[in-house]
Amino acid sequence: MVHANPYVLSGGDPSRIEALAQYLDNPVPIWSRRKHFTVHGYYKGVPITAFNTGMGPGSVSATLPEIIEACASPDMVFLRLGTSGALQSYLNVGDLVVTEDVEKHESTSDKIVGPGAIAVADANVMAALAIGANSVKHGFQTVYSGRTVVTDELYWFNKQLKEKKDHGNNLAVSMEFSAYCAERDAYNREFGYNIQTGEILTISDIVVPHEHRDRIDFEERQPLIEASLLLAGLEAIVAIDKLRKK
Repeated sequence: MVHANPYVLSGGDPSRIEALAQYLDNPVPIWSRRKHFTVHGYYKGVPITAFNTGMGPGSVSATLPEIIEACASPDMVFLRLGTSGALQSYLNVGDLVVTEDVEKHESTSDKIVGPGAIAVADANVMAALAIGANSVKHGFQTVYSGRTVVTDELYWFNKQLKEKKDHGNNLAVSMEFSAYCAERDAYNREFGYNIQTGEILTISDIVVPHEHRDRIDFEERQPLIEASLLLAGLEAIVAIDKLRKK
């Protein structure tokens, strides 16, 4: 049996994890019967596990515990690599967003840690993701950090967001990160783990009115955008590992 490594990268789509596996040395790929893809390998000498969660907080709550409990170490780092819709007109397709905290519009995390719990990324993980993203981004990309929105229903919720004129400080909307924070908090509190988590998103479409093209730009530049997302996560892991060894 191959155990999970303490450094974990994840995304909803198995094709993203397959692409990430191309950057790993000595990759060990594993497909499950439910078509979830996991790979173990090394990036710049650092052992990494990567896997796909599927879509939505409910799927995260089913898959993350399996990875946590397959790791021999309680000191783990989870990085979510995802896509999102922009909620600010100054954001462009391909930009990178590091989540600081979450405005929750989902109920899964409340079932894990109780109602009212806040979802906040770990500060050192956020910093590592920002550094990693700025080191690999392309000329058409800008890196932002701030609050994002998480929903468990995307289609109708996005329609409501489009009708809303003011999104405050919320940068983007996606579907999973608050569940990562809830699982981290539950395992740390109940079982004495030392799990840290963070998220980096690409802007794949624009929810608010915007003068630029969105999906066309994304599709044309998708290979470059996807590569920068994956490398930002990998470089962040290397940076975190170096800090832990000091």
